[in-house]
Amino acid sequence: MDLTSSYGTTLDLDERPADILEILAMLVPSIEITMASLYDLQVALNEINGRRYTRRFADIRTSIKAQWEIMIQILRQTHAFATDVAYLRRHMRKSTLTDVQEALDDMSAEAVKLKAASSLLSQEHLESLSSYIEHFKVLKHHLRAQDFLESSRPYEDPNAKRVGKRALKELNCGLEGIQTALDLQSKFWSDQVVACQACRQALVRGFEPQDKAWMVQLTSEWKQYESGVEKAIHSITKVSDALTISATRAGKRNVRGTSHPGNERGDGTLFSLAAVFFVVILMALLGYFQGIW
Repeated sequence: MDLTSSYGTTLDLDERPADILEILAMLVPSIEITMASLYDLQVALNEINGRRYTRRFADIRTSIKAQWEIMIQILRQTHAFATDVAYLRRHMRKSTLTDVQEALDDMSAEAVKLKAASSLLSQEHLESLSSYIEHFKVLKHHLRAQDFLESSRPYEDPNAKRVGKRALKELNCGLEGIQTALDLQSKFWSDQVVACQACRQALVRGFEPQDKAWMVQLTSEWKQYESGVEKAIHSITKVSDALTISATRAGKRNVRGTSHPGNERGDGTLFSLAAVFFVVILMALLGYFQGIW
């Protein structure tokens, strides 16, 4: 069974519609993986070749952050849409037919805007992946190099190459996960356009079984979406802020390779203990020599 909106969009009602909560359950972890693995990769390459790639990583971060800011804006508009649905749900029985039709018209227009914004973001992210791949080719070449293992620099981490390769693999997975989520988000808003239009038309011609199903979706499922979208906004904003932190050298780290921005627990502990120990010894020596003098 198909349902067609006045915009010409057709949806198969037998096909399960896209669910924004499932999309966010894919998007948020993918964003977290991307931030963490990008940081790990830079730490590993800093160990291999020093800070040669600071500008390259800065460019990648700037591009990614700009897209994440657009994601956040779309999610804020999504949250506002959920508020409109909640209002419609509360006042539908008390409102006139004209009022409900106008509300659905406004929601349809907003859904069309969000569909366009989501589609554009998905396309821009896909195009950005091509430029990221070119960056990653250069970085992967240096991860394959063996000469850094023969260096006499004492601060190099022998695990850097292994950590870097794993980080690069995870970075690709994270970016691909984001792309999949963005594609699904675009479909989600296509479904919402159809749903709004179907409900609008049903008010005029009289409800049919499939119309009732879509009205339930608009008024019931969005109640769950509202809190889920709010949590996603908070999580993505936090990760986006941490993304701008540029990695330094790894020093003595665990096998994972780094302590990520926003998760500094234990970061620099060995250095801090060594510094305290050094100060204690220095003070003891000064006291000793002062006693002699």
